[in-house]
Amino acid sequence: MGNTDVPDQDAAAPTGTNRFRAIASITLAVIAALTMSLAVNAYWLHDRIFDTDSFVEALAPLPQDPAVSTAVATRTVEALSSAGNAEAKVAEVLPDRLSFLAPEFTGLLTDRVFAITRNLVESDAFSTAWTGALTVVHSVIMGILEGDPASPTTGDVGVDLQGASGLILGELEARGIDLFSEIETSLGTITFVQAEVLAGPRSLLNVFEASVWLLPVIALVLVGSAVVVDRDRLRPLQVFGFGSAIAILASLAIVRGVSNLIVGGIEPDVRRDAAAAVWNALLSGYALVGVIAAGVAVIVGLTAWWYRRSAARAAPISAEASG
Repeated sequence: MGNTDVPDQDAAAPTGTNRFRAIASITLAVIAALTMSLAVNAYWLHDRIFDTDSFVEALAPLPQDPAVSTAVATRTVEALSSAGNAEAKVAEVLPDRLSFLAPEFTGLLTDRVFAITRNLVESDAFSTAWTGALTVVHSVIMGILEGDPASPTTGDVGVDLQGASGLILGELEARGIDLFSEIETSLGTITFVQAEVLAGPRSLLNVFEASVWLLPVIALVLVGSAVVVDRDRLRPLQVFGFGSAIAILASLAIVRGVSNLIVGGIEPDVRRDAAAAVWNALLSGYALVGVIAAGVAVIVGLTAWWYRRSAARAAPISAEASG
């Protein structure tokens, strides 16, 4: 009887060790999954936000977006009306006996200015001015993220339409609308984000960008360590696969939610719609990369689950055969 207790104690020790190894392995796999999610975010920052050419390429087609062309056309009408007092200009060219029609003619004029401006913005002729403005705004964004003292710390950050003013006024004059030819006006900006929103997490964003190639390596080292630690080699791969998919999709939702909050603070509606178009363009590639990465992670998790399930089914059969 005394000898029967010894095997139980010997069996208990490995069981406790296995439990500890399993917990350690799963913990490492979960950390690896979170790290892989951070890697996807870092890749987007590196490829879409920190790289000038990629940033410009992503936003270059936006003038063809109705939300952006409408915002520029609306701002043009507002600027010309306030700077040149459009109704007074119309009244000057009308005969005195028809001056009472100035408000009606002004309405027709502003509608015409809106239509001409929107068509111009959506044309290839506008692309050069737009691309140049994108390059400038990217340098401003990078200055804020890098802590450049000369960069703004508050206020709107976006595409400055000053360079487009002369192009628009020239197009209006070519169409016979020369009432504003002597007016120097600014069309403002198409706002992307507020400077203070960028300045807040600049250190974290810079760490992400600098770690773009390091984070995937760390994730793979962690999951490799988890596989070595666990006696069930496939369990950490299953946790890593499914965990990475969940973490990546959650980060996509969080980033989209943050962008919606940023856009929601922009007034009026027409500018908010234009800002939403900008963010949609920036996040389109991010969503694609995230969905692909999450899909690959699900495949890893499903494959590990399938082989574990097959091994579990085969174990009793092997035991019966050996018996």
